[in-house]
Amino acid sequence: MIINFPLPQPIVNGPFQTGITDPQWPVSPPEIILDDEAAKEQYAFERAGRIDPQNFLTVVTANVNVDTKESLCSLFKSLSSFVKAQITRLPDDNHIPVLKEIPKTWRVTITVGLGSLLFITADGDDRFGIRHLKPRWLRTMPKVTGDTFDPSKTATDLIFLISSDHPYVNISIARALSQGNWGQQGIKEKRIIVKTIDQGFSRPDRREFLRFDDGIDNLSNSKDDELDKFVYVTQSDGEPAWATNGAYLAWRKIRENLPFWEAFANHEQEKMIGRKKDSGVPLSREVSGPSGMAPVYPNPKDKADGPLTAHIRKVQPRRPGTDLFGVADLERRFLRRGYPYFDGLETGTDKIACGLLFLAFTRNLRKQFEWPVESWQTNPDFPEPGTGIDIMYGSGVLSNVSGGYYFCPPSFMNDKDAFLGMALFKH
Repeated sequence: MIINFPLPQPIVNGPFQTGITDPQWPVSPPEIILDDEAAKEQYAFERAGRIDPQNFLTVVTANVNVDTKESLCSLFKSLSSFVKAQITRLPDDNHIPVLKEIPKTWRVTITVGLGSLLFITADGDDRFGIRHLKPRWLRTMPKVTGDTFDPSKTATDLIFLISSDHPYVNISIARALSQGNWGQQGIKEKRIIVKTIDQGFSRPDRREFLRFDDGIDNLSNSKDDELDKFVYVTQSDGEPAWATNGAYLAWRKIRENLPFWEAFANHEQEKMIGRKKDSGVPLSREVSGPSGMAPVYPNPKDKADGPLTAHIRKVQPRRPGTDLFGVADLERRFLRRGYPYFDGLETGTDKIACGLLFLAFTRNLRKQFEWPVESWQTNPDFPEPGTGIDIMYGSGVLSNVSGGYYFCPPSFMNDKDAFLGMALFKH
């Protein structure tokens, strides 16, 4: 039975910025399927408490072109007005054919993140007098195995994550930012300098170019509100007070070497990922969670549950108990939002440039992202000496071609006078 549920909408009046954990499906299934056990199980697996990513993502990185705290404050006020207007703007039906239907909303969200260089430069300068307010774990992204770029040379002050259900909506917003048409009408804005623009799209089946489901075991609020708990900073986290209800963002543009990948047989690909290609079911002997999509690894060194270098084993070993720091592996999870991208041919070659625009949102960047990447995924001696790194990177299927760390402040949508990072300028 195919049921078309009303799509969840962006949450514009909450404490968190839009586009991080919303749009989000309700935890409880709709009444129409309450008497259908199979439909309820499917809803629990695919929707309950999960985000429903919009169809398109555009990632814009930029630097600020101001030099005082007062001018930065003014810039953030202007950008906030632009963001609010774009998020609340209704679809334009001008020039639409009479019988052509358009939705009531394109579900637009714009998430803004601040880079570490706003707080302190690479030379240690406190350029805007807000160094003491820098989020605890925010820094320039370190270079790791699999990077083909230098994060210290590509770090930027700002990032804009533009999401909607129509590609031209994203293009229009990105063009406004890059061409200086986002401020007062008739005045060319020069207070930000756009450095990169990347565009991604989603597929209704959640698959990407590798033809495996992406984010199949993602965080959900259906279990003890874990989605919010793992993503948003709280007052007890040792962060500056203004950062409460904000979230860290680790952004990567991941290149996928498709010709090389497609030369592997299906069973070889399954061993490299750690899941069945047709169903997404883990290769582990035991499974858990809705529809059995979460692997169980009683012994992290037991190859009977799949190769130790398989992607899902290297990024989340799911060991029983806690580590030396008293932290369980499952406490190091993060929310991922991934969108395939297609850049056509690489300049001067006949090679296709495509892959995944990868967004990881965390409450604690060090605990939930850097630790899994450095101690597990790219550590050749985990879980035992000589294991090797994540085979998807070790074999050359994946490589990181861009990325960075950012902090997304709390919402500024719920008050007409509120603006991005407002609390930074009250000190």
